[in-house]
This record gives sequence, C-alpha cells and structure tokens, in this order.
Amino acid sequence: MKWLQLDTDMPHDPKIRAVDRALGVEGVGGLVQLWCFVARHGAQPGRALDTAGERLPLEDIRDATELDEAKFQQLLDICLRTGHFKRDEWEQRQGIWIPAMQRRADTYTRRKQQREQGTLW
Repeated sequence: MKWLQLDTDMPHDPKIRAVDRALGVEGVGGLVQLWCFVARHGAQPGRALDTAGERLPLEDIRDATELDEAKFQQLLDICLRTGHFKRDEWEQRQGIWIPAMQRRADTYTRRKQQREQGTLW
C-alpha cells in the first residue's frame, strides 16, 4: 500500500479552493481520488504513466475520479488553468501534481536524465 500524504493546509491552497468553489466537496474528492489512482498505477512517482511508460488511458483517469464527464472536464479545466496540472505535461499525462510526491517525481526525473546522459551511475 502506498501512502499519500496531504498537508493540513491543502484545503486552503488556492488551486484546491478553485476546485472547491466550482465543484464543491465532490470535486475535491474527485481530485484526491485522481491523486490516489496515479500514485497507485503510475510507474513513476506523481506521473500518470503505466509500467511500460505509456500514458494511462484518459477514461481510466476519469473513472477514478468518480465524476461524470462534464464535472471531470470542469475539474480538468480548473487544474490546467490554475497550474495544478502543467498543460504540456498533462498532454503527455506526465504531470499530475501530487503534493507529497512532487519532490520524489522531480528527483526521479532528474536522476533518470542524469543516467541517460551518463552523469550518474
């Protein structure tokens, strides 16, 4: 079992507040479900890729939120607009921001790049 750590200030984060204002507790719950899905199924910490490095299917991500299509699209739009998901990385489904995993994801990416460049053994 993986643990997802949330900061006690999470409900007050402007990005989370935007979701809450638009979709209420259902939207915040859908976002947390999304974080958990990516943490559970992503091969890299905080990245929405499977073990083969392929993008997780969008329909699986939507289903994980338990939101209907319209609310999921609204959640996605808010997350892209506020920078919770980086638009270019989201299009590759590699940048779902998970507060407790962001540093691990960045470290993983940096070390992978260093290995590929031959600067880390």
